[in-house]
Amino acid sequence: MIVYQKGPLCEQHVPAVLDIWLEASSKAHDFMPRIFWESNLEAMRDVYLPMAETTLCMADGKVVGFLSMVEETVACLFIEPSWQGKGAGRFLMDVAKASQPRLTLSVYKENEQARRFYEQSGFRITLEQQDAHTGHPELIMEWAAN
Repeated sequence: MIVYQKGPLCEQHVPAVLDIWLEASSKAHDFMPRIFWESNLEAMRDVYLPMAETTLCMADGKVVGFLSMVEETVACLFIEPSWQGKGAGRFLMDVAKASQPRLTLSVYKENEQARRFYEQSGFRITLEQQDAHTGHPELIMEWAAN
């Protein structure tokens, strides 16, 4: 796995990133209907990805994961489901940690796999609140370099 690109997302990689986002979101957030994620594809493509700095994780020339940041906020970290648990997420998180002395993120409380991953990555919960878009509880988490 290598960091292929860090910065604004190249147009050629947008379809793969959106596919990963939709499939991984649907799997990780099975407590929400898939139609919710499908209805947000356009906003992801046209609003959220362009505003972020995105780091891609590639294997054999294929995008297998990505991490998008807005300043010190991890806006999203998604790994293609067949690649989950193989180190791609850890790799991308290490890249993010190397770029900032402090990181924040939000994660749905019901997404236990992601919560465990972030806790194992050194993040701690600083706040619990209700997500304005979905009504589901979310956790605000923070990491700081020692």
